[in-house]
Formats: sequence, structure tokens, C-alpha cells
Amino acid sequence: FAEQSSAYVRENLDRFDFRETSLGDVQEKEGTKWKQLFRDTVLFSSLLHVKRVIEPKTRAEPGGKWVKDWYESIAPLWRDPHWRDDDNTFINYVGHPFEGAVFARMFAVNNPELDRVQFNMRSRAYWKKVGKAFAWSAFSSAAIFELNPVLSEASFGNVGLKNPHNQGYVDYVMTPLGGIGIMIFEDFLKSKHSNWEASHPSRVARVFIRATCPTCVVTDLVRFKNPFRALPA
Repeated sequence: FAEQSSAYVRENLDRFDFRETSLGDVQEKEGTKWKQLFRDTVLFSSLLHVKRVIEPKTRAEPGGKWVKDWYESIAPLWRDPHWRDDDNTFINYVGHPFEGAVFARMFAVNNPELDRVQFNMRSRAYWKKVGKAFAWSAFSSAAIFELNPVLSEASFGNVGLKNPHNQGYVDYVMTPLGGIGIMIFEDFLKSKHSNWEASHPSRVARVFIRATCPTCVVTDLVRFKNPFRALPA
């Protein structure tokens, strides 16, 4: 029996893969890199708040009791629920959706397995990517950018405190919903020019191609990476 077993092993040795698994391979299979994702999301959200600091309406609000003013700022969401706020149409239906698209892209980039999934309307794996990115976008736009009591529109600037009409549901719906639509459209464009990029390695072509995915550019900049670098094959 022992001789037969040894012969079987020798004959089938080439079927076994004894290649050493690197630490990078193990990390790549771990799924979402939550620490990096959280850092990226908070940094991007903080950069958006930097813009708000220069606005007179933001600087005019702070000065009261922090927790009380924060609570009163978000209270109109259930005391007087309504759709529109005082932002203009461009901000509500273009600016906020782009913000949501960046949050969604950050989730995909920080999950190597999902990030490799290309656009395919019939692929269950692609819709899994879309669903998870949408969920993160909804969470980030609401909990991290809009509502949290530390650094958000409601706590820093007290949006909704003096003017309750500023707290409309449009931001909480259009940011992730419009954002995931933008990400899907970018993925569609990426699927069309992926082969073209491989056959046109010039820097000019690379810049043109990457520019068709603005959320990829923003995500790379937030991560302190050159968005127009040559990617490995």
C-alpha cells in the first residue's frame, strides 16, 4: 500500500501548487481595507469643509453650545420633513451627486477584489460592487459629511439651525443615488477604452483616458497618488 501511495504522489505531484503565498496576496484577499477607506473618506470630507470655512454663512453660525446647536440643526429632518433646501439646483443635482460618486469610488478602490470587477450589466459580481459602493456612499454622505456631531454641516456651521429649511432630504437621497449613477457611467467608459489605453501608452493618451473618470482622479489625489501615473499591466 505504501509503495502504491508513493507512486501516486510522484505521478500527480505536478498537479499541486506549492508556490509560496506572499503577504501582499494575503492582504489582497482580506477584502475591504477599512482603515484606509475611513482615512480617505474623512480626509475628503474635511477638504469639503475647508471650502465651507471661507463662506460667510458658515463663519456666522458657530458660537453657541456645540451639542445643543448640533441637535437643533438636525431636528428639522423629523420636525418639518421636506425635500428641497436652500442650495441651488446645480449643487443639489450635480455637486452633491459627484461627492457621492467619490465616496462610492473610494469604497471600490479600497477593496481590490471589487475594484477589479469591470462594468457588465449582466454580472452579479458587478452589481455586488455597485450595491456595496452605494451603501458606503449613503453612509458617508449622511453620517460623515452631513450629520455627525464632531465635524459635519450640522455641527460645524449648524446648517438648519437658524433656517430649518436648509435641512432637506434632497442631499440624503441625491448624493448616493446620483453618485452611484456617475460611478456606473464612469465604469462604462472605462470598459470601452481599457484596451485602447494598453495600445496607446503615451502620457497624453493616459491623461485623456483618466480624465474620463473624474472620481478616480479625485480619489488618487486624496490618497496622495499621481492620478495619471502608468498603472501596472
